[in-house]
Amino acid sequence: MRMEYDDAYDDAAWERSNNIFDDFKKKVISHDVLLAVINFTAGYRDWVRPVDRARIADLGAFNLRKVRNEVAVMTFLKQNTHIPVPNIIHHGMRNEGPAGLGPFILMEYVAHASNLATQIRAPGYKRDDRPFLDPNIEEEKLEGFLRSDG
Repeated sequence: MRMEYDDAYDDAAWERSNNIFDDFKKKVISHDVLLAVINFTAGYRDWVRPVDRARIADLGAFNLRKVRNEVAVMTFLKQNTHIPVPNIIHHGMRNEGPAGLGPFILMEYVAHASNLATQIRAPGYKRDDRPFLDPNIEEEKLEGFLRSDG
């Protein structure tokens, strides 16, 4: 028996995810939460002067799961490849971070020329669109992003 795929399920899941993320972003940009994040990060870098605002919203997706696994993968990549991976300053679960925002990784900034998603997504992408891989991307371009030799 063959099941027909229904995009409505994906659309419903995507909409629910967007709603949850929008609620989270509203919480994150509140003054009290931004101040808590600034003070929290300053506690790990006492030689760096905290800025008057924390740059959180609209700087990428918030992945609230698998923080320990992400830290392990980043550590492995840093030790075994030439892929530029940021130094991890601290990581923890919801009860260990500022304002109960959830699991977090505090890491150093890695300078970069471009965003990978920008390079591989389909042409015509608009900010609110669901991103997807360019079906016509050249294999050499993809392999260039995956090489670990710099």
